[in-house]
Amino acid sequence: MEATNGKLVDASWHTWEHRGDGRYQRVGPAEQQQLLSLAQLQRHVGPVRTVSRCSSADTERVLHLLEHAGDRAAGSALAALHTLVHQRLGHLADHDPHPLNAGQRLDEETARALALARGLGGRLAQRPNRVDAHAVAELTCVLERWTCGPLLLVPVAAELPRLFGIHADRAQGWPRVADRWLQPHPNAVGDAVDTVTEAGAYLLARATAARSWFLRAAEDRIEDLVAAGWTAR
Repeated sequence: MEATNGKLVDASWHTWEHRGDGRYQRVGPAEQQQLLSLAQLQRHVGPVRTVSRCSSADTERVLHLLEHAGDRAAGSALAALHTLVHQRLGHLADHDPHPLNAGQRLDEETARALALARGLGGRLAQRPNRVDAHAVAELTCVLERWTCGPLLLVPVAAELPRLFGIHADRAQGWPRVADRWLQPHPNAVGDAVDTVTEAGAYLLARATAARSWFLRAAEDRIEDLVAAGWTAR
């Protein structure tokens, strides 16, 4: 690996930032900070990987899979996230820094992704009528490569909603990319309003028009529920 001016993540998922003099400093509390050269990093805490955004090829691939999934795109993305977290990263369930965040400390976005993977994503993975099996399998492969690849580490918790937001805006909104059980409107057989809100808030975090519509619809739904005596769990 050649020296990089970006961030590196070591074998224990700790992040190292380039200091501009050929050395890298570990990110964290002052008592844990160290300065090491790239060669020292490789020797003492390697292998190390470069933190990167996903490639243009992966972007096109993920967007194609989401488009092919139709209104099962949201369910498929969450089911793939579940498969990654439980089947591929299960031994790191409580690790902080967490692999989903590419070696960064656990933040709100990563915590939300983990909660969805462990909850709604697991339920969707067991309901084949609510996901696109091909999309789930292929998305899982992409997400696994992002977290387990030998050279590059892509922050799944941030990149998945970024790409999903692009897709949702192109598809003209949440109703086109999520099934009827995930819609923020009165539906006796749908997922709980808390769950629907969490799913939309995460997957649409970087969308524009699709996010605005979803938030308005969710607010209207919650106002109706509160008026009827509902309280959040």
